[in-house]
Amino acid sequence: MAAILDAGAIATQALRAIGHLAPIDSAADAAEHQIALTWLDIVLAELAETERLWPLVPTAQAVPLVAGQDSYRLAMHVVPQFAVVTRLGLRDAAGRETPVALVRRADWDAIDDKTAVGMPEAAHLLDDEAQTLRLWPTPADANRTLVVTGQRHSADITTRRGGSVPHGLSPGWNRFLIKAVAAEIAGGPVLTLPVGERDRLRAEAMDAKARLLAHRGREQVDRPRRVRPWGQ
Repeated sequence: MAAILDAGAIATQALRAIGHLAPIDSAADAAEHQIALTWLDIVLAELAETERLWPLVPTAQAVPLVAGQDSYRLAMHVVPQFAVVTRLGLRDAAGRETPVALVRRADWDAIDDKTAVGMPEAAHLLDDEAQTLRLWPTPADANRTLVVTGQRHSADITTRRGGSVPHGLSPGWNRFLIKAVAAEIAGGPVLTLPVGERDRLRAEAMDAKARLLAHRGREQVDRPRRVRPWGQ
């Protein structure tokens, strides 16, 4: 298996990609390395909020229901927090799961009797710091568990000195991360490369990202085909 570079190694390779580290240099200046780490954190945060990344989709998170309580703070149950919630369900003691519709704000506001009590059928997620999830109707009992599945935010990779923490993605993302960070830090934060060089780094990053999103984890057809397609 390919090497899994940690955040610090990605930052170091990004500095090498812009020619800021000579091949004989074993480490970067601490301040410049921290700048590269910060930009890596920014790139990862944007990626987690704009693309579906299966390594950031956790197993279903169980949130105990409380009778008479219609709102729940998801941030208390998931670290890092959800970037997006993809599915909700209610699980009973036998393990059977009933889906709960995740509705838009307009649909939520259109509900007439928000004080209704019963088994929740719909939910609305507020875009607040606590990630408050509101349920309708209000749970009548605590015999079921709310099961929440979603994609998490990327972890903060700037907390440990030197960046000796995993960035959370598979090795296939290493090249994209290196090129993307290199393009950012070469625009002034560390040094300023000619526009053409920065554009080249950014184009290489976007090419790697596009191919990963299009093909990673998906079944591919052998090329050239060795057999005629089914039904032809």
